[in-house]
Amino acid sequence: MNYRTILINLLIFIAFVSETAYAQNYAISLIGGFSSNTVLRFVRLDGGGSYAGDGAWHTGIGFNKKIKENLWLTSGLVYNQHQIKITPEYFPDVEIVTRTETIQLLSIPLEVRLGFLKYFFFNLGPSLDIDLSDNRSGIDSQSGIGWRTGFGAQFEYEKFIFLINPSLKIHSLPAFKPENYPQHLLESGVSFGVGRTF
Repeated sequence: MNYRTILINLLIFIAFVSETAYAQNYAISLIGGFSSNTVLRFVRLDGGGSYAGDGAWHTGIGFNKKIKENLWLTSGLVYNQHQIKITPEYFPDVEIVTRTETIQLLSIPLEVRLGFLKYFFFNLGPSLDIDLSDNRSGIDSQSGIGWRTGFGAQFEYEKFIFLINPSLKIHSLPAFKPENYPQHLLESGVSFGVGRTF
């Protein structure tokens, strides 16, 4: 199954969820934010270059359906762009040139949001991440399943909602193209959103 088929099926699922939620208690919001990032492996390898995150940003649209009083199911479509600085392994008498590579991801999250104390919530869940980057070398493809957890606050004014959501996310766990010692993109950041309830 290729990425196009997966994306089409998930968009149909999101449309179905939002349509079945039409009767009551759902919200559509515009989201955006920024994060710090790094690339890591779960095993230590001798030699090799080093990776330093140089920041990231994201933007997209979110769909939220209220299941119970304090329980929401959230999904959406989010574009992410990450900058990673790569410094090659040191060799004597060889000039070291650091380069920056860009990781572009399209993410479709499916998370549960649990509210408490009226305005606050915890959120947790997976996302389908599709790596859109072209001609990148030095960093494994981040296409796979990502996992995010966070907490935040949501305020409602009439039918409008405003939210802030600090979170931590790891990508390609598992990866669609597994490697022997896979690299994982790790990010910590904050999302902001404004939307409308129906």
